[in-house]
Amino acid sequence: MSEPAHDPVREYLRSVYGLKLEAARLTDRVRELTARCEKTTTVLTGMPRGNGSDPEKLLALLADERADLDAKQLAAEIRSREVETFIGRLTDPLHREILCRRYIECRRWPEILAKLRAQGNYFEERHMFRLHGQALNAARDLWAEEHKQNI
Repeated sequence: MSEPAHDPVREYLRSVYGLKLEAARLTDRVRELTARCEKTTTVLTGMPRGNGSDPEKLLALLADERADLDAKQLAAEIRSREVETFIGRLTDPLHREILCRRYIECRRWPEILAKLRAQGNYFEERHMFRLHGQALNAARDLWAEEHKQNI
């Protein structure tokens, strides 16, 4: 079965990665701003400065970025738990394992295959991909069941 053009299940599963990626970007930004703040040796006197490196503005920007980061990390954690709960309702443990490793832990395929092999599942890569496809189909079926619209 080929993948549908608009696949709400896959979008839902991938949303965790998107949120984690955004949180990682914000983490880098907060680190950068923190380093800039630590390098600022100007005494905070309240006097206006014309050089564009006003320490108060830099600290305010850092505080805003930290607040954004906290919000994004919380959103990522909430979505991660929602998706994990959804995946947990699948009946096949291998399907759950593959989807959790890929979409919750954001693992690459070689890492997933290594984990499966470490658990005693000596699959070839293409078998893992086939299992992933089956897991997505099972997730789509579950999604359709849970999102039936009463007409």
